[in-house]
Amino acid sequence: MTAAKVGTVGDSVIINGTKHDVAPQQKDLVDKLAKQAQLDTTEAFRIVSQQSRLGITDIDTILKAYLRERTGILRVMKCLLRLDVRNDLNAKTRLLAKEIVSKIKDDKKFVQKVVQGIKERVDTQLPANITSDPQYALLWSRQV
Repeated sequence: MTAAKVGTVGDSVIINGTKHDVAPQQKDLVDKLAKQAQLDTTEAFRIVSQQSRLGITDIDTILKAYLRERTGILRVMKCLLRLDVRNDLNAKTRLLAKEIVSKIKDDKKFVQKVVQGIKERVDTQLPANITSDPQYALLWSRQV
């Protein structure tokens, strides 16, 4: 949820103790994605690597897919939090929502992390190309 420090990727990235070589064409995509989505380079590499395996190698498609996925996760979280407080639901649905939400609530700093992440996103400068693509602008706006 929090905005990450953006840097440039080197010739390799270490993820969970495993070294992954970064191909030259991936380097450019990783750096662009990290800058435009305000991700750290390791997370950007994970996304680019995953998308490359699917045959997606252009920055606009990768970025839009990332933002759609992130928006989907936020919608699921919102729905789960709402289900947790509703009493008119099917007992199994309510039990499942309560179980998942209780795991989130166990993290005493969860709300603080979410609020801090939103604050950091609001305080950051918008990506340069956001005004040139209305669909991208809409996806970006849904992140906060």
